[in-house]
Amino acid sequence: MKKSILVCLLALVMVLAMTGCACEHVWQDANCVNPKTCSECGETEGAPLGHTWKAATCTEAKTCETCGAVEGEAKGHTWVEATCTEAKTCSECKLTEGEALGHVWQDATTEAPKTCATCAATEGERIITDERFTTASAAPVLGTWRIQETMTGADLGLADSELTVPCTTTYVFGPAGDAKIQMMPDDPAAFMTMMEDAMVKSLYAEFAQQGLNESQSDAAMLATYGLDVKGYAASLMASISVEDLFAVYGLEGVYYVQDGKIYLGMDWDSAMEPEVFVVDGDKLLLGEGEEQESLTRVVEE
Repeated sequence: MKKSILVCLLALVMVLAMTGCACEHVWQDANCVNPKTCSECGETEGAPLGHTWKAATCTEAKTCETCGAVEGEAKGHTWVEATCTEAKTCSECKLTEGEALGHVWQDATTEAPKTCATCAATEGERIITDERFTTASAAPVLGTWRIQETMTGADLGLADSELTVPCTTTYVFGPAGDAKIQMMPDDPAAFMTMMEDAMVKSLYAEFAQQGLNESQSDAAMLATYGLDVKGYAASLMASISVEDLFAVYGLEGVYYVQDGKIYLGMDWDSAMEPEVFVVDGDKLLLGEGEEQESLTRVVEE
């Protein structure tokens, strides 16, 4: 009996194998991870399609272009630090961050053109000047220096020598052998007022030598210039500047340095008298003995 049942079962299995599933399949297309599959009975056909991977980037992980599955992590940026001319940049995707550093320029000298201290880029040409001048030898005095001085009435050509004018003399030693020295009053407006008063006193004194008092002097000036003495002095002072008045106390010329001395002149063809100098910190000592002057370096902000 048992043997008969077993034979029947084997026969049934063979019939089913030959005839297949009796289900009417409702197929779902294969995808990246599943083969074509019947949604009714779960029967499959074929194989999964497999992922279509897009390689990881700086900002995105490895990703399947078909189903969006991800694997691993984003690579992250590979940064190249900013330079003088380029911002911080990713060497992989070229994304930038921030700005270029910009050049740190060093002024041209007689030995080299304008040069970036960071990347050594150059711009323009080296300074060409008289062969006696070199930037290296002039280096200790290059820049701007000042000294406080006091001018008297006598210094200014005024009769009243008791007058005093606090002044500042500025020395500029340039990088191409150019030199400029200029004295200016510390209070230009007060100086111009003083000069106007001094002119009034001088004019009245001249008229007094002719036997005229101040009223008579004013009348004489009115008849000639249409202005009294004070009006004439004010008009004249208004027509000139303090720079014009102090031009005589200035110099624009050239210089060079050699053997601890500064040679200064109007131009390279003129005779240049040497003056001993010593640089001590922010002080420039010019000359020797009682004639020595102490200048203070001006630090530009």
